[in-house]
Amino acid sequence: MPPATEKKFWERYIYLWINFAVFEEEKAEDYEQAGQVYEKILTMIPHHLFTFSKLWISYAQFQIRRKNLDKARKIFGTALGKCPRPKIFKAYADLEMQLGEVDRCRKIYEKQVDVFPSNSDAWTQYAEFEAALDELDRSRAIFELAIEKLSLQLDMPEKVWKAYIDFEVEQGEVANARQLYERLLVKSQHVKVWISYGQFETEIGNRRKVFEKAYEYFRTQQNGELKEERLMVLENWLSAEQAHDPRGEMVKTVKAKFPKRVKKRRKTKVVQQNNAEVNETAQAEAEGWEEFYDYVFPDDEQQGVKKNLKILEMAQKWKATQ
Repeated sequence: MPPATEKKFWERYIYLWINFAVFEEEKAEDYEQAGQVYEKILTMIPHHLFTFSKLWISYAQFQIRRKNLDKARKIFGTALGKCPRPKIFKAYADLEMQLGEVDRCRKIYEKQVDVFPSNSDAWTQYAEFEAALDELDRSRAIFELAIEKLSLQLDMPEKVWKAYIDFEVEQGEVANARQLYERLLVKSQHVKVWISYGQFETEIGNRRKVFEKAYEYFRTQQNGELKEERLMVLENWLSAEQAHDPRGEMVKTVKAKFPKRVKKRRKTKVVQQNNAEVNETAQAEAEGWEEFYDYVFPDDEQQGVKKNLKILEMAQKWKATQ
């Protein structure tokens, strides 16, 4: 027995027991003893604290090799009742899928999303299962449920959105995929979403509109301080243009938007530690300087010139009225 009821102390023991069971099955060919080894270790693990998916799956696979399908199902059922884990759900669903038991498989996926409603992989696996059966309406309904009603609860909602978009693309539903991107942009204006949308449109020839909107969005947000995002958009936009029309005028147009990288200095606060006579640490803030690299975009320079001209024009009008 391990020295404490912490999972990290049990891991090496579990592999010893699994190796013991494999030895009894493959070397000694004592199948009854191999089953007893699995049963014994499963009674020893404090499943209310932790479990080992690999152990349950190994035991079930052993029973399948012995052609004890009912016993294997019972092992999976016991595991999901005592200590449900995503790996156990997946192994159980894969088994039923290989056997062609669609209804059983569907119940397993339903149970998984019920137990793990925030697990993005659980929802994508369920939807992809239905898609594999050509149950397209079921698949869409599952995706919609995940992204509309549960999106705030999901651990990685972007995975569900990507899987949903890929699903529509695979079905040849370009309009649906485009609509999903537009819906996603309402929820998140992350640069990766814009770039993914632009790459999607690159394949169907409508890339420029998306990349132009993305560039304008990051140019106008936060007083133009999202410069890294603007540069990422330009780099992907240029790559798309070069791939489809390397000698076209649009390549020159995009290149002209690229910024200059300049070195600048700015004030910063430095925390200094001074040892006081009472052996206590006193912290004082002092101003310092640091160098950093900034990006200067041609659009910003032109905008600055226009702004200065406008100010000059207003000053001249004011002078004329005096």
